[in-house]
Amino acid sequence: MALLWIEGFEGYGSGSNQTAYVARRYQNLSIGSPNLATTTGRVAGYAMGASSTVVIRTFPLTTCDTLIVGCGLKFTSTAGVITFLQLMDGTTAGVNLRYNVTAKTIDVYRGSTLLGSTTGVNINANTWYYVEAKVKCHASAGTVDVHVDGVSRLSLSSQNTQAGSHAYHDRVGLCVGYSSGYYYLDDIYVCDATGTINNGFLGVRRVVALYPSGDSATVQWTPSGAGTHASLVNEAQDSESGYVESATVGQADVWDYQDIANVGTIYGIQVNTTCRESDARSFSLITRVVSGATTSDDSARPIGTASLWVKSRVVETDPNTGSYWGVGGLSAAQFGVVLA
Repeated sequence: MALLWIEGFEGYGSGSNQTAYVARRYQNLSIGSPNLATTTGRVAGYAMGASSTVVIRTFPLTTCDTLIVGCGLKFTSTAGVITFLQLMDGTTAGVNLRYNVTAKTIDVYRGSTLLGSTTGVNINANTWYYVEAKVKCHASAGTVDVHVDGVSRLSLSSQNTQAGSHAYHDRVGLCVGYSSGYYYLDDIYVCDATGTINNGFLGVRRVVALYPSGDSATVQWTPSGAGTHASLVNEAQDSESGYVESATVGQADVWDYQDIANVGTIYGIQVNTTCRESDARSFSLITRVVSGATTSDDSARPIGTASLWVKSRVVETDPNTGSYWGVGGLSAAQFGVVLA
């Protein structure tokens, strides 16, 4: 697998404080201020900002030496230098990208050491840009490439890009700010250089959220109320008005999802499931994908908490074809959970 993570801030709802919902999805969440807020997104939906600088760290994603990150950005500050993305070795901030408001450049640092700056484009305030960075981590043979809106604006070689004890960055720090003087983030992808697809720049991307729309033939969990199972699990995270539950290992609940409009090439999907344990017994969760005649289950992962938590599974290709998801195939696919 090369596609490691997707984030579009679409699943948190539209409330004024999204901190609790973001914390469900990210381990080791480091917050500069407990007030994350969704706002109008880059293309549609939502983007994420905060009342001061906030770093949201992903869990460990890879040990590959090359990491690629793309994200939509809109800066609103008129002065200063703003760190908006960190590649990390554990908790050590390695290569990081900063917006130089005065120079209107994207500057690349290793820790606090400037490695280079973009050229040929002015990054202006209050304008959305799509910034991609590809970084090879090495103490002397590291490389850095930065694209802005799909165009190469910085290319460095023979660099020291290793800040931690490992020759890789295994986490991504998503740094967000607020409209009163900071910036917004949206439409994020993270890849590494493994595999045969999605192992380089993906270009300008958009993240779209789809929700359950109906029950499949397999609905074995117990619903919390009347209606279809899908109607109880189709809300954003700011609503917990319904749920399905099970205490029987092997039971599955699988749902139809909303159709997707023609969005061009679909480079991958990420299935996010909000779950928790409701009694003293320990359970694990399997994410199930049903496409055509093919059923694809990931490995069982412990839930391990009575608090709401999000389990995510990235699926790069349609398991029924082995190729990128098509609009028809994704619209016809079903997704759900199995208790383990």
